[in-house]
Amino acid sequence: MTTAQTEVPATADVRRGRVPGEPGVWIMILGDLIVFGVLFVLFMSQRGSDPDLFNRSQLTLHRAFGGVNTLVLVTSSLLVVLAVGAIRAGERVARLLLCGALACAGIFLVNKGIEWTALIADGNGLSSNSYFTYFFVMTGLHAAHVIFGAALLIAMVVLSGKDRLSETPIGLIESFGCYWHLIDILWLIIFPLLYLVH
Repeated sequence: MTTAQTEVPATADVRRGRVPGEPGVWIMILGDLIVFGVLFVLFMSQRGSDPDLFNRSQLTLHRAFGGVNTLVLVTSSLLVVLAVGAIRAGERVARLLLCGALACAGIFLVNKGIEWTALIADGNGLSSNSYFTYFFVMTGLHAAHVIFGAALLIAMVVLSGKDRLSETPIGLIESFGCYWHLIDILWLIIFPLLYLVH
């Protein structure tokens, strides 16, 4: 008597319990979270020692810049999620979605540049006081991450343009997408911390 055995094809993509992306990218993400976490703790500690200065300085910010950038980054993350799903499904719309996310990155950086220029023109630069030192360090470091993330989005556009989407390395695509979501998450902490919390 023989027992029938059911084998899962080697090409089957088993997703249960699977962490997206490559292990190396998670180490990099953890490193970034630690760096920003230290900055957040230092900022809150300094704020606690001089709340009046921090509150006065915060009032000179234009919250609309931060609000628009929040909307832009959340939109870009949604587009990346949809694009990764489209790549998995072999749909050509992935490239268009990634171009939309890349456009959002550009809008964020232009908006940030305009905001910095306006602040500096008003006499609020990196060395004006401890609030603005933290403001420019955190937003500058975050902007550098956006620039690097935009380069990864360009790589995703190129990878998603292959003739056969089945040949696209999904682990690499997911890694780039995870990094982009890190950028969004960091901004969702930076925005209220710098612009809203009194």
